[in-house]
Amino acid sequence: YIQGSELARLNEILERTLTLQFILIVCSTDNDIYGIFEGFNSTGLGLSVADLVKNTLLRETQNIPDIQKEIEANWNELERLFENTSVAKFPKFLRHQWISEEGYVSTSSLYKRIKSEKIEGKEGEDLLKYSQILLEDAKFYLGIQYKDYEKYLESLKDDVKDSFRDFRSLRNEQVYELLLSYYKKFLQQKKVLRPGVLIKILHKLWIFSVRTKFVSVSPSD
Repeated sequence: YIQGSELARLNEILERTLTLQFILIVCSTDNDIYGIFEGFNSTGLGLSVADLVKNTLLRETQNIPDIQKEIEANWNELERLFENTSVAKFPKFLRHQWISEEGYVSTSSLYKRIKSEKIEGKEGEDLLKYSQILLEDAKFYLGIQYKDYEKYLESLKDDVKDSFRDFRSLRNEQVYELLLSYYKKFLQQKKVLRPGVLIKILHKLWIFSVRTKFVSVSPSD
C-alpha cells in the first residue's frame, strides 16, 4: 500500500490512527454482554457463525460456571485447531457437521437452526456434550484434509484410514459432510457398517470427487 509513496501513505496511516474513536460499553450483567454481541450481527458487521454459536453457548451456561468453563475450554481447542489450519474453514465445518447429522441447511439459516435446535432450552450437560461432539468431529474433519492432523485418524484400521486419506488431494468440499456422516455411523454401527462396506462407499465418493475435477457441471448440481 505504501510502496512508491511512502511518506504520504505513512502520514495518512498515522492521521487515521490518531483520529480513531473508541466507544466503551459498560454492561451491568453478563447477559447484557451476550445480547449486545449478538445484536451487532444484525448491523452488518459480519460475525461468523462460529462467533455466534460460541456466544450463545456461553450465554446459556452463564449460571452454571463449571459447565461454562468446560465448554469454553472445548471451544478454545476448536479455535486452535482451525487457527493452525484455516480459520475460514471453521464456519464451513459447522455447516458440514450439521448436514452430517441433521440434513441440508443453507449457510444463511445455519446459526438460527443451531441456536433453536441445539442450544436454547437445553440442559447444561446437553450443551457440554454438543461442544464435545463438535471438537471430536473437527479432529476427524481436519484429519482427512491435513497430514499434520492425521493422528486423529489413528483409531481406524489402515485400509479404512487409507480410504479416508485418499480424499486429501482432491479438496472436494461437497463430500466432507458425507465423509463425516459415514465416519460417525461406522464408529457407532460397526456390526452393520462393516469396513468392507464402508470402503466401497468411500470409493464411490472418491470417483465422484475425481469426476468433479474434469466436468463443467458444479459438484452441487
